[in-house]
Amino acid sequence: MDSSVETQTQPIKEDEDEVEDGTYSYAMQLSMSIVLPMALHTATELGVFEIIAKAGPGANLSASEIAVKLPTTNPAGAAAMLDRILRLLVSHCVLGCSVVGGQRLYSLAPVSKYFVTNQDGVSLCPLVSLSQDKVFIKSWFELKNAGIPFNNVHGMHLYEYLGIDTRFNQVFNHVCVEHVCGDMFERIPNGDAILMKWILHNWEDEHCLKLLKNCYEAIPETGKVVVLDSVVPIALEISSSAREISLMDVQMMLQLPGGKERTQEELDLKVSTLNVLYVICLSWNSTSELYPYGYNNWESISRSSDLDGIKTSIFPFQSSTVK
Repeated sequence: MDSSVETQTQPIKEDEDEVEDGTYSYAMQLSMSIVLPMALHTATELGVFEIIAKAGPGANLSASEIAVKLPTTNPAGAAAMLDRILRLLVSHCVLGCSVVGGQRLYSLAPVSKYFVTNQDGVSLCPLVSLSQDKVFIKSWFELKNAGIPFNNVHGMHLYEYLGIDTRFNQVFNHVCVEHVCGDMFERIPNGDAILMKWILHNWEDEHCLKLLKNCYEAIPETGKVVVLDSVVPIALEISSSAREISLMDVQMMLQLPGGKERTQEELDLKVSTLNVLYVICLSWNSTSELYPYGYNNWESISRSSDLDGIKTSIFPFQSSTVK
């Protein structure tokens, strides 16, 4: 009887040990979580992804083959260090790896394409450089204190700091599309459509409402304002998109007074002065199309937004301030 009990309980003990080992490993990864973004930053600065991409489709290169293309006076030493960095990126599926003749050969993984300059001449590399820049890194040490961490460290607002640090100004604006002189809180040029990506999440509600009112005044009755921002779900999720939204939200809290990602309810309330909000919810962010009150071509809107894998909904609002 005793031996029977032992043989029945032993597998359960092994499963518990396996779960505990996995939990501990995850805790260790969290404890060293700064390593991955800094390693990715190094790889993008060195142009590792570009080097592999330029070697041709399906290219597999050793660390030594990549290192000889780097601006270094010690390629042998660089290859050894680079190999260790690339191993880390492979473990996170940022790169692929195969072993031929006892030598590791590195290739691009599906996610690698976002760190290679595309046909439009852009990639996520400038965003990696900005997020890991020492100006922002210093701010994280103030996150535990009240106030805006960036302001606490640098003594001024982010946009004021950009005016005194030429190097960081270049890093910051390299992420953007183009700098156009003007004050969007004063006036926005007229147009049939206005696109704003990662703009509203930089500002507190008061500034957002002022900006949206200026947009309303700049478009015709048949025009629209397209807003690209993340939407925070009410029910917390454990998913890649949920992690991305939370990362962006805390990043906004770190840098900007009132900056944050908003819930659908907060967005609905914020844009209620524009009367009609038409929302397309994507898996990784949200596209909100805002139409002037009185626009009634709902049939064409529904047809044009009937896309596979995309939820659509229409929220009408009666304006109390904008006539």
